[in-house]
Amino acid sequence: MNIYLDLENVLINKYQLSDFGEVFLQQILTTCPYSTYYFVQKNQDTDVSIQQLVKYVTKRRTLEQITRLNPAIWSEAKTDAIDFHEPFLWYDSDIFSEEIEILTHYHASACYRQINLTKDPTQLMDETVYLRNF
Repeated sequence: MNIYLDLENVLINKYQLSDFGEVFLQQILTTCPYSTYYFVQKNQDTDVSIQQLVKYVTKRRTLEQITRLNPAIWSEAKTDAIDFHEPFLWYDSDIFSEEIEILTHYHASACYRQINLTKDPTQLMDETVYLRNF
């Protein structure tokens, strides 16, 4: 299984690590240690996104695990970077209508896990439990 993450508004929220962000990230990397991806727009420096995340991480174990995150480079839509031939989960705060259409086309709408930390600040803990039971 692959996991795709939008770092901003999922792991990083309002210029700080999201509540339960480290626990969630550790669970993701336990569940999919070598097939976890973070979205990077084409022509964007992949290291910048990771460096931004590292600034907020406090646990040494998490810092070591971050190196296992792989960039998922997209140009027009984040779905450009998703491998629809493999099972996956996609964690993001918001997606575009054309991305919803693509998910629907591949019968993969249930793979999208919308994160809204403004509405539910503890949502990443719920997602951590979901992954443990996946």
